[in-house]
Amino acid sequence: MYSKSIVFAVLLTLSLSLSAQSGISFVQMDSWSQVLEKAAAEEKLIFMDAYTTWCGPCKMMNSNIFPLEEVGAFYNANFVNVKIDMEKGEGIDLAKTYSVNAYPTFLFVNAEGKLVHKGLGYQEVESFLDLGRAALDPSQQFGTLSQSFAEGSLEGDQLLIFAQSALQVNEQNLAGQAASIWFEGQPDQMKPEVLNQLLDFVFSGPGSPIFEFVAANREKIGASIGSTQVDESLKSAIINSARMTGEYSVETVHAQLHNAFPEPVATMFADEYTMIYHTYFNRNDPQRKKEATRHYLNTYIDKIKDWDVLNSAAWDVFEAESNDREENLQALNWVKKSLELDENYFNTDTAASLCYRLGMKAEGIQFAEMAISLGQESGMSVSATQELLEKLLALD
Repeated sequence: MYSKSIVFAVLLTLSLSLSAQSGISFVQMDSWSQVLEKAAAEEKLIFMDAYTTWCGPCKMMNSNIFPLEEVGAFYNANFVNVKIDMEKGEGIDLAKTYSVNAYPTFLFVNAEGKLVHKGLGYQEVESFLDLGRAALDPSQQFGTLSQSFAEGSLEGDQLLIFAQSALQVNEQNLAGQAASIWFEGQPDQMKPEVLNQLLDFVFSGPGSPIFEFVAANREKIGASIGSTQVDESLKSAIINSARMTGEYSVETVHAQLHNAFPEPVATMFADEYTMIYHTYFNRNDPQRKKEATRHYLNTYIDKIKDWDVLNSAAWDVFEAESNDREENLQALNWVKKSLELDENYFNTDTAASLCYRLGMKAEGIQFAEMAISLGQESGMSVSATQELLEKLLALD
């Protein structure tokens, strides 16, 4: 008869064995050269989780994705898996070697140390599995495609696949170059399926071939695939170009917007950029920010389609602790419009907070209860809103 201690030991060993089999098994080795040797011996690619200790999305991958059984089954079968801190030891040089400048970055490297494929940012389960599958497929490997592109041997849809892959890993110059060559080779450039792909590559901004084509044919393209989608892509490209080049000035961006859009669209986008400029690029003039925000939101409130723009502006008013009743009522109006676009925890909480400041007990309680319910459904902490609800209930 087995003793209880022996049975417990067997169960514990079995439990640890099963635990080890679930999720990605990351090897622990003393050096990068040992990892390369292991990959050569097993005839596998290396999957490297290039992370930092302060990176939030890295921690989320570590807790939400890496431990999953289906993820472990695929990655353990196909790769030698390793985690390396890019700010310690060999990680510092590896970050330079593989141009790692955002986290998390996922690198797929062969036994010779050559980059084969690359991924960037937090991934949900299926996209992370797709990333691994692409790393095993020469027709989709970013590193392989990069080499082929440099040699001029990519053609047709291979160029589009490479452009999309480059965009996913934030290689915008490569993405723009490949997409431009792909587009030039399209026999019917105005086909909706071509245009829908094209909008992903407008980001380079004024002067780039794709941007200029879309801007010149704005009305025709808008009639084919949707004017809002086209206008938002062009506007975002102009602002992205300002960010990339450092040409943030209101005058420069306004000129580009007026060149790309007719009135009254150009003026609306210019007023929006004035608000963005004083919110993010010129933070030393809070009064100008306040004036620009008030002008833009009050003038175009019925045309704004982004709930967060309205909610963020309303929350700024609340955080400023203004006692100006008109200003707080104005902010409440913004957040109510935000609620019409997308009712969620954040804007219902903002509405409740503004109602509390305005002494609007009944409406504030209604918004606070909605916020608590929506927050709990999303698994968020709602303790601050619960405290706010208690304050609202105590109002005379």
